[in-house]
Amino acid sequence: MGLTSAQLPQLAAELQADPKSLGYAAEIAARSYAGVASLCNGTYPGVGTVWRTDLSAAEILAALVESEVTSLTATQWTRVLTLLSPGAIDASQQRIRDQFAGIFAGKTATLANLTAAARRAAPSRAEELWGYGVAVAEQDVANALGGL
Repeated sequence: MGLTSAQLPQLAAELQADPKSLGYAAEIAARSYAGVASLCNGTYPGVGTVWRTDLSAAEILAALVESEVTSLTATQWTRVLTLLSPGAIDASQQRIRDQFAGIFAGKTATLANLTAAARRAAPSRAEELWGYGVAVAEQDVANALGGL
């Protein structure tokens, strides 16, 4: 699946500014859309992090600190179990992160563990910009550059 119509102008701005100095200009000058896409989808030094969309219930349970969990109320624990019921959560959703932050307010070790489990190094510039699993296709580059 290609980038959305909202993401194409963002890609155009990324290609023009090249804020991470990935070398888009040379590929654009050579009219190598595949080369530009490869740069967007490749790893590079200093890559950022993204929220995971596939955090399993087992990973969440492993992140809980027992001494902090024992102080949860029955209502809080029910909320945790409800959130875990699908088997995995999408940590890229702010509302999901807010719910966990509310449940575990003041439980700093558990919150730190959950945050560490829910984030990972973005393996590409595309994922850093648009999230987990996003890749730039040659056609996206052509569309963003207006078919140059």
